[in-house]
Amino acid sequence: PMILQVYPPADRAKPRNLSQWAIYDPVGKSSAAFARLGYALPPVNSVATLPASTHTLVIGCGALDNAAAADTALAGLAERIRSGLRVWVLEQTAETMNARFGLRAFTPGVRQVWVRQGEHPFLRGISNDDLADWRGQTTLGPLDGPPASLDENQRPKRTWRCSQFGVVASTIVEMPHVAAFSPIVDTGFDLRYSALWEVQEGAGRMVFCLLDVSDRAGKDPVVDTLLHNIIADLDQPKQAGAATVQLVASSADAPLSALPVNSAVPALAAAGPRHVLVLPRGSAAWLEQHGKALAEYLTRGGRAVAVGLTLAEGQALSAAVNNAFSVSRETHWLNPLRGAVPAPFAGVSPAAIRWRLKLECSVVSAVPSNGWRNDSGVLATIPVGKGLIVWLAATPADFDAKQRPDLVFSRVKTERLIGSVLANLGVQAGRSWAAALEKPAGDDSKREGDCYSDTRRLRDDPYATMRW
Repeated sequence: PMILQVYPPADRAKPRNLSQWAIYDPVGKSSAAFARLGYALPPVNSVATLPASTHTLVIGCGALDNAAAADTALAGLAERIRSGLRVWVLEQTAETMNARFGLRAFTPGVRQVWVRQGEHPFLRGISNDDLADWRGQTTLGPLDGPPASLDENQRPKRTWRCSQFGVVASTIVEMPHVAAFSPIVDTGFDLRYSALWEVQEGAGRMVFCLLDVSDRAGKDPVVDTLLHNIIADLDQPKQAGAATVQLVASSADAPLSALPVNSAVPALAAAGPRHVLVLPRGSAAWLEQHGKALAEYLTRGGRAVAVGLTLAEGQALSAAVNNAFSVSRETHWLNPLRGAVPAPFAGVSPAAIRWRLKLECSVVSAVPSNGWRNDSGVLATIPVGKGLIVWLAATPADFDAKQRPDLVFSRVKTERLIGSVLANLGVQAGRSWAAALEKPAGDDSKREGDCYSDTRRLRDDPYATMRW
């Protein structure tokens, strides 16, 4: 039997000139794609000629391949982004994503990606079934034929790709461990890759879409829906700015180690609505001294992120908020994650908390009726007044790769989890994406170490060099 999916005819957008948009598209492929959907975007050759009224800049498919030309054209872009400009980066090659952003990118030509933020406006009306086996073929990614000899070692010295049909994303990137990153879809081995994500930079917003949309616009109904959704969302009024962050005790764990330490209570008392308080393991003394100030902060609408607290620290935090939740010490490792998750955990997959170690940790065993916890309690949200406590039971230090090398996978997943939660709360931890986009591709700010905390080995992903 064969399953046939039928889509109703999509309404073609009325011809519309997006006058507050602009597109840098030296290749021209993305401009043609938007035109097929009825959108006209004013072209620009450089940021210097970008009108002050522009609120969204599209970086077209392959626009960054000529690094020297892109460096010149995008000079001054980072400051515009931090001041509120939205930037939408479309498909780029793996080499470009690595050279400019330091991302581990490769071109397997995946035919299935998975919804990770089901409530995200980009994915309105789109399900997992829609993100597979897209119509026709793409022109992205090389097709270099089979090896000259079957005796040639194809892995890892040489890999080849035999088809571009049905491909959803030619190029995918390994999600960073230690940089702000909010994945909207994920894919690949261990769900560690993405082809659609967003980050916030200052008052601005950056969207990266490596899904193969430029070739499919006007030809595949799912691609049309996706592009209409993204345009509608980016065309909305200006979003909230970046959050301020206060780490109350030092932490050697990435990405917390990149945050400034500030244990002063006056900073808490004067905190605005976009403030985030981070309580790492080792916050016992601070919690003991400032429990009352913490409770007042949360009641007013403050947000606190608890990372890897001990049982005593968790109980002190609960006591500060009138025992609004319960904490216990338990051993877990599989940690199911079912159904919809609260906003602070948007983009978090079940793989993020599937540990390779049976870990004894402090978990939230009970929450109020308007709270949330996963089945094991290693993730939780606890409303307090107008504020919120976000609970993460593990910290990267719990997974010591020196004792067992395979624990590096659980360590980097935990780093990525912390970074995603902070990003969802508006905190920019780690590298600047805007600076990486603007500066020359050879600049030191694009080191792979700005994104990842481990050293890549072939065994880490058994499918990384396979093609279909």
